[in-house]
Amino acid sequence: MPRHNPEGKYRVAMAGRSVMRQWFKYWNYPRALSRYAVHFPWPIPWKEYAMGEYYFQYVQIVQPGADGPGEAYGQEALAALRRQVSGERFDALFFKLCYIDFRDKRIRDEGTRKELFGRMRGLLEKVHEVAGEQGVPLIVGNALPVLAPAEHAQRLRREYNAWLAEYAAKHRDTAVFDQFGLLTDSGGGLRRELARGPFDNHLNDRAYAILEESLLRTLSGLRRKVRNGVTVTGPAPSAGASASTAPAGSPGTQ
Repeated sequence: MPRHNPEGKYRVAMAGRSVMRQWFKYWNYPRALSRYAVHFPWPIPWKEYAMGEYYFQYVQIVQPGADGPGEAYGQEALAALRRQVSGERFDALFFKLCYIDFRDKRIRDEGTRKELFGRMRGLLEKVHEVAGEQGVPLIVGNALPVLAPAEHAQRLRREYNAWLAEYAAKHRDTAVFDQFGLLTDSGGGLRRELARGPFDNHLNDRAYAILEESLLRTLSGLRRKVRNGVTVTGPAPSAGASASTAPAGSPGTQ
């Protein structure tokens, strides 16, 4: 029998990269390893996890290349996603970009920001199509905060988050997981007590505990939204989030 038996559970494909990978290791590794030695290749199975009525499976995607023609943005990530979910039995798809995709040190003007924002929107719409092909609803993690956000990249995060909230409000099969609101300080940066290190934007165990609790509420809200055809109203986002990132109509704000 598998270590985490999916039978009878609501199965969620969790697509991401380093932050998602470390989330699964937080779930599966002994606490000392997940806290201090998460990057070592310990011989411990970690790519699946069962909790209550849910079963989660890690789906590794590749970084969308920001250079090159716009239509090529994220194509390798989409191909990797399709390969891993096609033909599998899932009940929902979770997808998120990584914090490095917002390119804090490389966006120095509004033109670059607007171009990348357009590419991100296009990629998310294609991910939504993949979920539709599989007949499952989509949960989208909004932009992760970083310790020292740059001006143009932070503007991109807030714009992307606002667009995601509007997108989910228009689509019955989509919900936003408000990572930004959960993890930010009053200035819109990643709360330092939630970072893996003083110069590391990856998350520590305390941050993952916060995300885990909210993920379960978001999944519950998405299931009601799909079943009833209405958007589930939740409380206002935390003080660190932009008010536009998580309106009351998004189940990801619960």
